Amino acid sequence: MEPEIIVQPHVPLLKGYVFVPKGDLYRSRKCREHTLAAHKPFFIVQDEKKRRIGIRVPHHVLKQVALIERETASSRRAAVQKKDASLIMQANVELNKLYPDMPPDAAEKCLKVAFKKHSGRVGRTGSLELSQKVDMAVKAYVRHSETPYDVLLRTGVNREEARRQVTRKMDEVLKSWGGEGLWISKAVDFDKPVVSGKPSSSPTKSIDRKPLRRTQPKSAKRRHHLFGKGKSKMKKR
Repeated sequence: MEPEIIVQPHVPLLKGYVFVPKGDLYRSRKCREHTLAAHKPFFIVQDEKKRRIGIRVPHHVLKQVALIERETASSRRAAVQKKDASLIMQANVELNKLYPDMPPDAAEKCLKVAFKKHSGRVGRTGSLELSQKVDMAVKAYVRHSETPYDVLLRTGVNREEARRQVTRKMDEVLKSWGGEGLWISKAVDFDKPVVSGKPSSSPTKSIDRKPLRRTQPKSAKRRHHLFGKGKSKMKKR
């Protein structure tokens, strides 16, 4: 039997196995390690659209992993806090380079929100440079904290129009904090959570289109074939 097997939810559980839903990365990883170490089959459960929804592992393995979780909870929590603090410090260094005049309390609030663990926000994506994450985080903070953007949304203004109305105010604030302001033609939806490691685009994002390639009419091509280059025109009378 293969060490890792993909099954659908309707397939009966193997005797002595239990289902572990997706969501706890540490538990899933440890269950996989201990199952394979015991030379037992490890089942990956997918729905009809081939999306992973959980795993199936021996019941004794899950109990063993749960015990390890309890014993290491405090040390793992301390390690995560240390790592997060280090990330925030690095982000703060980048922020001071990009926006040297941003008020300290605003900078602290901005980074705390953008780099919150499991928030899905731009600070947690791994596909961008740290400076890009910080720049996006500051723009999102300014939009929500320094402009009437949220008020406009609550009064029924659509996102695209609300963004347009607060653009000038955002630009003024960013420049007052020592930044370069907005590049309006490349506006990005900095607020929406990250999917598959990339920020979502807003409706106002410009699209660079390549010019259409002109094709020669069929009739012209036929004349060129019959008469040769430069001979398709008739002589003037």
